[in-house]
Amino acid sequence: MVPFPGALAQCDVTALSTVLNASDVASGKLAIGQTLADTTSALAVGTMITGQISGPTGGAGLYSLTQQQTVASEAMTTSLTILAQIQAQSASDLRHTDYLNLQGSHRVLYASLDIKGIVRVTLRGGDLVVLPDGSVWLVEQPVEPWFSSAGWVKILITAQDGS
Repeated sequence: MVPFPGALAQCDVTALSTVLNASDVASGKLAIGQTLADTTSALAVGTMITGQISGPTGGAGLYSLTQQQTVASEAMTTSLTILAQIQAQSASDLRHTDYLNLQGSHRVLYASLDIKGIVRVTLRGGDLVVLPDGSVWLVEQPVEPWFSSAGWVKILITAQDGS
């Protein structure tokens, strides 16, 4: 699971519809492929965002959903599951990690999603990746950022405490 999580402060699915009206995105961004969840169980399990109809990219606006339903205005969260391949570091990856002076347990992840790393100049933290075993990894740096041209990235990830 890749955290492009969004916390929606207030949103609703009016009438029997496949349109989500996200009136306030409290944190994160909404994206195609994210699965919606709520705490009241009013939302159908497995409901996913299939497209954005209006509003700023990833922000408040109208989104198309996979299932017809009616849900009163409530807070919701999102998560995104992608297929990715995780590998041990190659010799050149190890040299790169050593050059960056990074310590800890590292792996390389190939993914078909534009996952972002740490940008110290803009004070942006890296995305977090949750693997199927529940371990949490921080995206340190894209090693081969080919998403815009080839549709995939190779990123360096570091295990977080307790993982």
